[in-house]
Amino acid sequence: MIRLRTDVDLDAVLDVYLEATTLGQGFLPAEFWEADIPEIRDELMPTAETWVVDMGGEIVAFVSLHENFIGGLFTLPAHQGRGHGKALIEHVHRTHDPLLVEVFEANTAARAFYRNRGFEQVERSIEPKSGLPVLILRLSGPE
Repeated sequence: MIRLRTDVDLDAVLDVYLEATTLGQGFLPAEFWEADIPEIRDELMPTAETWVVDMGGEIVAFVSLHENFIGGLFTLPAHQGRGHGKALIEHVHRTHDPLLVEVFEANTAARAFYRNRGFEQVERSIEPKSGLPVLILRLSGPE
């Protein structure tokens, strides 16, 4: 079931973020991602529109938006490949068009996922904290 995040879900959402991002983006150390938790918890999540995939009370995936920009789309590794990410993209794209997302250029799995959903690259820059290249991808129109 896809539903809006509640305050009770915050810790579970942060757990999904940390587990999925450290495994899926191993080109940066876990400490890089762990350092982001206070900012995500205290500054970004309170202002984000966050949708979760709730499977019997367990949060297995989520997408967070700031207006039309996807700030995060993550699925627990044990639940990847089951269509949760695609379902979340389709859900938020109904009310947010265009959708934008930033991905590390080195994250080939994320780039392939978004490309398969119809996202196209519109920009390339350097992420300041890591010094690594990032891409801005855009999805416009019906999926």
